[in-house]
Amino acid sequence: MPTFHGIMWDFGTPEITDLQMDLVIHSDPPDDPANHISTIYCQLYDFRMFADRREFVGKGIYSYHGLQSNVFDANEQTWRGSGLLFSRYQSSDRGDVRLGSGGWPEFPTPQHARDEGGEFVGVRNKFDWGKGTYRSHVLPVDEDSAGIWYQFKTTNTDKGDSVVCGFLRFPTIDGRRPLIPNGGTSWIEVTPHTYQLSDFPSWHVTFRNVVANGGKNRARSAAVRYADDQAPARNSDISQRGISGDVDFWVGNGVIRRTPDRALFRLA
Repeated sequence: MPTFHGIMWDFGTPEITDLQMDLVIHSDPPDDPANHISTIYCQLYDFRMFADRREFVGKGIYSYHGLQSNVFDANEQTWRGSGLLFSRYQSSDRGDVRLGSGGWPEFPTPQHARDEGGEFVGVRNKFDWGKGTYRSHVLPVDEDSAGIWYQFKTTNTDKGDSVVCGFLRFPTIDGRRPLIPNGGTSWIEVTPHTYQLSDFPSWHVTFRNVVANGGKNRARSAAVRYADDQAPARNSDISQRGISGDVDFWVGNGVIRRTPDRALFRLA
């Protein structure tokens, strides 16, 4: 997998109630069918709720959300084009899923669940994204006796268009509310995973205004993680832009590594 270079965010608190971040995508995601690129996935933040609980064997309830250049609809067995996705593990309950307008659910087959490392549910939706500026927000919108419902929404701030990907419920366990853990990671993923970044057209994304808890907590720091064991060509760089707090993420042909692995950016 030559793709899992990432940014690990620290808000200085064990858990957060919501997460908002702005993205500047400097060019359309590369479309290179001659080299068999299937999808480009811009992962915004992943996390593992309740990772300290024994029943989850240290894995917790894993969740991720982001923008994908070509989203698969398993129900229709077809690719739907650019869009959004939001998934959580440790559930196969259709009652944990609510759709956004125009969206569709992801309920894996047993084989798909085995391939992905366990049972999960998800929501997907179409969203026309490319070069431009965007605001992403994961936030609680409802709470019942079983848990908290989180919504994933993205807005094209140039045009004002917004799409709600959908809603997922995370469980309250023994009275403990399911809050979002600190320390989640943003990354860029290219599939198929056999594709080498040295062959991938250069692509640039800037993360900015990464805030939590209703905007009250700005990310304090961001740590760089490179998967060089999986990407020996090293065509990736994650750098802080001056003192602005912006973090630039570059991947692809011609990209020169300027920032070393495990570098720590002070953002606030």
